Amino acid sequence: MSRALLVWAALVAVLFAFAAARLERTDALARLLPSDGALAQAAAAALDGRAADVVLIEVDGTGADRDALRAAVAAVEASALASGRFARVRGHVDPLGDGRAVRDVAVRHAVALLPEDELRQRTSPDGVRRALLGWQARLFGPAGAIAVRGMTEDPLDLGGAALERLRTHGGPWRVQPEGGLLLDASGQRALVLATPARGALEGAEDAGLAEAMGPILAASPLPARWFGGPRVATDMAAAIQRDVSVGSTLSVLALVVVVAVGFRSVRPLVGLTLPVVSTIACVAAALAARSPIHGISLGFGGALLGIAVDYWIHLYVAASARGGSGPDVREAAARDAWREIRGSLGLSAATTVVAFGVLLGSRYP
Repeated sequence: MSRALLVWAALVAVLFAFAAARLERTDALARLLPSDGALAQAAAAALDGRAADVVLIEVDGTGADRDALRAAVAAVEASALASGRFARVRGHVDPLGDGRAVRDVAVRHAVALLPEDELRQRTSPDGVRRALLGWQARLFGPAGAIAVRGMTEDPLDLGGAALERLRTHGGPWRVQPEGGLLLDASGQRALVLATPARGALEGAEDAGLAEAMGPILAASPLPARWFGGPRVATDMAAAIQRDVSVGSTLSVLALVVVVAVGFRSVRPLVGLTLPVVSTIACVAAALAARSPIHGISLGFGGALLGIAVDYWIHLYVAASARGGSGPDVREAAARDAWREIRGSLGLSAATTVVAFGVLLGSRYP
């Protein structure tokens, strides 16, 4: 028995050493996505476009004049750039350069920006006629030279219609460029767009961004708040870590209480050490092999731990039913019980391996 315990201790030590060297927990949202398929492609597009990463900082200038609002936006921009957390910060608008860039985007994506009904009307014979008459009026106007290029690139003026829609439908915040700032419909709140150096899908565990936002907002002399993809990611990461910690603690406490109350003895609790430690070591090593692992994946470890405990309980009950006292008698009873139920325990273990083994073929991490 002592030799078997030594072998078990050595094996557990090796598994824990492997886990300590390789296991890395992450809260990056990308780790929850499948390895291939439409979701993986969408995640790759989001990482390339960085749309989900933008931090939106709102500066509330209610009751303040435009100069004070402009100064507050400049203070937020400077503080955000000085923090080193952001690759790009934009709170001011260049009417000429940004206007041309927005129009180029509107022309390229006009079909996606325009509603289906409006697109159908503009591509109908009457719509084509109106578009050409509109270009004719511009060609003979004072900006005729500019109109030539626009007509060549966009004869149906779909880009102009898309640009007008962007101007009149500014999204959920109704943001419009005005006076060099990005203002809401009331003209009293300005928006600052900041792209973090680290993406929200790539590294949600970077809680340093959330901590850095406090001083950045404090730099504004006017009230300011922040939201966006990185805040959702960091809040989710904190919630996952809290739930895993609380769930693990409650599971262990519940296990101790149930076993202690059910058997009215601490002896089965001592016997649980071997299966519990073995299961934790195996789960940790398996997770380390696929590291980094998202926090949600740790929930499967709790299920395996509960199943491992069941096998020990079956063996303990079968051995206790034989009665007797003293170490030698109990050991003989345990050996006898093991010979009797090892077939059923082996079958149960096989079904567990097969059931969880199906997850190996999953495209999700």
